[in-house]
Amino acid sequence: MSKRVGRGWLAGVLVIAGCAAGTPAELIAGDTIPEPPFTEIIGGGWSEGGEVSRGFARRVGSQCDMTTATAIADRHGFGQYIVVRSAAWASTTATVDVLVVSYDEDRAAPVIECQLGGMAAMVGSAGMRPLLERRSGDGTAPAGAFGLAKVTAWDGEQFSIFGNSPDPGVRVPYRRVEREDCWGATPGQPTYNKLYRRSGCPGPDDENLLAVTGAYSHAAVIDVNLGPSTSGDAPGEPPYAAAIFLHRHAFDGAGRPKPTRGCVSLSLDDLVATLNLLDPTLQPRFFIGTTTWLRSHGAVR
Repeated sequence: MSKRVGRGWLAGVLVIAGCAAGTPAELIAGDTIPEPPFTEIIGGGWSEGGEVSRGFARRVGSQCDMTTATAIADRHGFGQYIVVRSAAWASTTATVDVLVVSYDEDRAAPVIECQLGGMAAMVGSAGMRPLLERRSGDGTAPAGAFGLAKVTAWDGEQFSIFGNSPDPGVRVPYRRVEREDCWGATPGQPTYNKLYRRSGCPGPDDENLLAVTGAYSHAAVIDVNLGPSTSGDAPGEPPYAAAIFLHRHAFDGAGRPKPTRGCVSLSLDDLVATLNLLDPTLQPRFFIGTTTWLRSHGAVR
């Protein structure tokens, strides 16, 4: 049976049985909700539908990789881009930029504004890999283009961001984690890559969201292998992906950020700043891959 993977332009193979790679109930001393230094509203322009977009905030002094953003914009047009770029496929570190692409009144060329730039991120313990090339449990983060997911929980609540901490002020639906929240990541089960109800969340690969209080203080769901066409939720189907999030770093015993098992992680300050900027009217999309790949065929629809 053929199934679509996510809502992006790329289909492939990905399985992550929990990507935080951190211990349960992990909290770092001094964690607080930050107050990022933003300017007032800037920018604004024309969307692909011919409407004038409103302005948006940006962090003072942010610098983004405009060459990569321009290459992606040539193929994807209007929207808010969360670009996760690494120097090499095997790298466990990456840089995250948040940009808005609009158009001037003549629509002759994209107008690209940098909202947040140069944020240090961690990715998979085995780096990144294009979806069509990766396999279950290989420790890579998915490379491709993916939307910000819209998830329906077991109790009917719809959300795009969840967390064990209070809503930091996001513009999209936010779910405060419930005691019974279990994210399915066991292949061949109807609960695979769904948020279902199971107190304690026994697994074997499923994630008890309540237990990951540090890394999952806040987490945006990246739209990889979600929705009615999820692959891997029935016996014999390839289990492409489960639990792909943008979340806060997990840390080792020395307090250093650890690679994930397939997600993208940021510092708490950078994570909250990014989540607070995600704007549904700007159609947020994640572009993940090496810089060279994103500038070339990796940015094709």
